[in-house]
Amino acid sequence: MRSGEPTDPTVRRLRRRLARIDRSLVRALAARERAQWELLERKQRRSLPLLDVGQEERVRRRAREWAQDLGGDPVLAEKVVTAAVASGKTRFISVASASKKTLAAPVEKGVLPRRSKRKRSSPSAALTRTFPLEDAPAP
Repeated sequence: MRSGEPTDPTVRRLRRRLARIDRSLVRALAARERAQWELLERKQRRSLPLLDVGQEERVRRRAREWAQDLGGDPVLAEKVVTAAVASGKTRFISVASASKKTLAAPVEKGVLPRRSKRKRSSPSAALTRTFPLEDAPAP
């Protein structure tokens, strides 16, 4: 046993349980970000607005309702999904900016410019490489 670890076997067992739950939570967030990335790519290719304030509000409301139904904290659920949505958009715009696109005007309108036809690594593939959770060792 490492220094500073509790000697109580129940505490150790509960900490392992929390670690498994945390891992599942992180895996779910990564999957959500990949799906959000695919959605943003599709919107970009079709020159659709990236931002949909109404949809984002529905996502937050749904998270609050699910948390209440499950006996969880609705405020925490809303904060988590709000952070996940914001993070995904920020990363997408950041990667698009780094790929030598002029984003100033289109982003102000909530639309990214179309991608060129030349072959290159998909941002979705890059995102998958960023989150190799399935291959990570269990805690």
